[in-house]
Amino acid sequence: MKYIFANDTNPEQKYDFVSLAIRDLLRGIGIISGYRYNPINAVLQNPDREMNPFEWYIDKKLGNKDNPAARLENATTGVLDLGGLRLYAPTTWANGVSLNYFIPQDNSCVSKILSYDFCKGMVTRSLNDKYSYFIFKELLGWKYDFVVSTSTPSSSAAGSTSLFMPYNGTFNIDDCGTMGLQSKIDTNASIYKTNSLSRSYSTELDRYIKQFHPFQCEDDDHC
Repeated sequence: MKYIFANDTNPEQKYDFVSLAIRDLLRGIGIISGYRYNPINAVLQNPDREMNPFEWYIDKKLGNKDNPAARLENATTGVLDLGGLRLYAPTTWANGVSLNYFIPQDNSCVSKILSYDFCKGMVTRSLNDKYSYFIFKELLGWKYDFVVSTSTPSSSAAGSTSLFMPYNGTFNIDDCGTMGLQSKIDTNASIYKTNSLSRSYSTELDRYIKQFHPFQCEDDDHC
């Protein structure tokens, strides 16, 4: 199998390594289903293990829990709608493929990465689109964990790209001062040392914690 690397601009007739890596990662974190066709009874068979959130979402869309034949019919209509994403459901069931991949669409990066017809020359490396939140929250079951209280929980994120290092760029260690770290050279020992910001602790809490330290010296200090 021939690959290209991240800085190649012309995929030609090769597989894009980064796209394949993202594809495998998405499968690894749970966008994968174990539904299979039972040829003896001609019905759709549920995964033979505890289902993951992605499979439970498919289960809800298939419906007809007491009618495996009807579930198979719903799973072989060509496409199964998952909140706007089109899951690949060919009219002829294919184990390991049906209900495992997506029909690519322009407004969904994941549908292109996990396309049922992914092939050489395809390059898709982004996860940033209108479905990103839906995929991780609904299809993968990722939830925020909040401390229980009487107030309404909320979430937020903040950051800065002031220390962003471009691809093949350089990084000046002096910039680390803005992160609370300072680097200096000990001229006597000729070694590098890193000093972090000091932390303040409660004296009473510190004494309480020290008694559980596994190694104690005679002077009541840590060995």
